[in-house]
Amino acid sequence: MQRCSCILANRTTTKSRIPIRTTTVKLIQVVAAALCWIVIVSMSDTYSATSAKVAALSSTTLTTAKVGRSQQQERWLVVDFDGTCTIRDTTPLLPRLAYLIESQNNNNNDDEHEQHVKRKVPDLMERLSIFTNLENEYFQRYVEVMGSIESESIVEDVGNNNNNNHLHSQLEYSLDRLDCISSEITDKVTKSNILKGLGSVRYNKLLELIQNYQQKQEEEQQQQQQHDEVPIFEGNLRDSLQLHPGCISILQRHATCMSSNNNWRIGVLSINWCPTLIEAVVLNPLCNERSSSESKESTTTTTLNFEDIPIWSNTVDENGTVSLTVPGAIAKKERILKLQQQQQQQQNSNNNLVVYVGDSSTDLLALIQADVGILLMGSKSTIGLGIKFGVTFRSLKDYNNYCNNNDKKTENENCLDVVWTASDWDEIGSFLNHNDEQLH
Repeated sequence: MQRCSCILANRTTTKSRIPIRTTTVKLIQVVAAALCWIVIVSMSDTYSATSAKVAALSSTTLTTAKVGRSQQQERWLVVDFDGTCTIRDTTPLLPRLAYLIESQNNNNNDDEHEQHVKRKVPDLMERLSIFTNLENEYFQRYVEVMGSIESESIVEDVGNNNNNNHLHSQLEYSLDRLDCISSEITDKVTKSNILKGLGSVRYNKLLELIQNYQQKQEEEQQQQQQHDEVPIFEGNLRDSLQLHPGCISILQRHATCMSSNNNWRIGVLSINWCPTLIEAVVLNPLCNERSSSESKESTTTTTLNFEDIPIWSNTVDENGTVSLTVPGAIAKKERILKLQQQQQQQQNSNNNLVVYVGDSSTDLLALIQADVGILLMGSKSTIGLGIKFGVTFRSLKDYNNYCNNNDKKTENENCLDVVWTASDWDEIGSFLNHNDEQLH
């Protein structure tokens, strides 16, 4: 359009220099105007056609995106391992399991086995002695730092309108001090080689070794056999790995694998050094019971695979070297935050939810960050630490009434500032069931 105007302007300016008849000039102007109009119409049609294609493509893209988002909408149920799934802390078992694995790897023939038996007690005792010393050092330093944190006064931020964020920042700093102790002790564990062998087997081999040892242990107890050698595990190994009642059945009920009727995803978030143990103790029964129960109830079996349940934890290799990918409370909080950010990228995400279940102070930041943080059988020290830094604790049984009743909330309090307490997994199961009923 601008180019055509320039042409007309040039012809007008040259009129005084080149004599042209008026009719000829008018004819040229008419032709030029017609050409301009043709160009404009042509471009307009092209633009309209292109716009129609873009609009159609955009419509298709939006429709596809909506369908995709609907399928991708998911709620996360993330759980800690030690003390949350298991009744006891499994950390003291790790050097013992490492020794059991390494001893089995060395049992290639009878001669090697006899030689191994002769050195079994010193090697095992050495591992246990080192671990006990490091464990005592950890608890001593932990108690000292925790006492210091409890005695320190809260620093008020007068200029901060949201005092909760300020308190949470102080809590984060305090928990980071505790995590530093754990990281330093873990480094000493790596250098001591007491976990050598632990990372050399897959979960099924570890499970086989555990089951064989349990069977042998129970047979010896029935026969009341006495041995001079020191047992690898004190007491019953099965009891040491026992899970909280209802844990597996509730996780199984809400675990999903391409299921149209359920959109919960299960994840395990732990500072435990051995993800293989988590696979053997939690994922294996969860996947097996899921398949078994579904095959009985339906002809169409939905198999839950290990790949469907991510484990975010520290790792250990066959040499006993620990890699701290989840060193402590801050790392746990960041993992929960990342899941929430992934959900926020999806539109129409009203049904998305991140629920985290933990049991100790290491879980506190993740519990606060989660949409619903559930403290299972919370210790007094964990609750006391949270209260000191402005965290509110309420019973999970009151969740629905409390979140729907604004009259009960204080000026600066809402459901996101509350950590919910549960005495057992049945309470957690009831909450999840109620959540399912509201969203379906």
